[in-house]
Amino acid sequence: MYAVEGNVEFSGKRSEHYKMALSLYPNVWKQDLGCMRKFLRPAEGERILEVGAGCGYFSLELARAVGPQGRVIVTDPSDEQVAPLLETPADNIDVFREAADELSFSIEKCDAVWSRGAFHHVRDKKSALDRLRRYAKDDGRLVIYDIFAGQRTAQYFDAFVARSCCTGHEVSYFSVEYATTLCEMTGWGKPQFTEVTVPWEFEDTQQIGHFLSLLHAVTDGYSENDCLAAAEEHLGISTTSSGYALMWPMMVMSARSRKMDG
Repeated sequence: MYAVEGNVEFSGKRSEHYKMALSLYPNVWKQDLGCMRKFLRPAEGERILEVGAGCGYFSLELARAVGPQGRVIVTDPSDEQVAPLLETPADNIDVFREAADELSFSIEKCDAVWSRGAFHHVRDKKSALDRLRRYAKDDGRLVIYDIFAGQRTAQYFDAFVARSCCTGHEVSYFSVEYATTLCEMTGWGKPQFTEVTVPWEFEDTQQIGHFLSLLHAVTDGYSENDCLAAAEEHLGISTTSSGYALMWPMMVMSARSRKMDG
């Protein structure tokens, strides 16, 4: 595996606490893994490019899905976030440290491009989609699984995370209309949109507050109870047979690449 330098967004406390959240609650995103398998449909022998891979929660599942004859190419601008992937024993993962709108590495074209929870951080979305198209085979798959404008999750981030996170949360969310326009402008076919609300399951509500306080690396001025209260207000918490579930609305955008001229 190898890496190149890139711009860093997640670092220090934010990166450390993010990785801690997933280490302490490794099963919380099980439903998200299911969504990835359902909409991306990774297959044996495929080459898949993952954008905004973070610490590799989805990367390792992709590596298992494509098998030893396949390849997972992951990119994330943070050295600290991708560090666990550089140490993984999986030998079918290549790691690059570049932002989605600045990708410049050379690889063989991919069967699919996947991104989960990263695109709302991308500054130049047109540039990102244009560059991703160049990495995709003709009729290659694009699946962006993210927070879109108007969803309760976006309201939660704007109302609470933006003021409680240690680095703030200055982002821009895709709208369906703008995403459709950018796909047309950058060589992707007309996208399909599917709203998905996944339950993040916990044993008790205290764990929800703890997980969110770590995931968003809140400042000392905000407690785990503050995180829990904001989640209850904006997202909703349901009881399950084994505990509680934090409801997390997302959007899946799926498209196919159009044939490139020449």
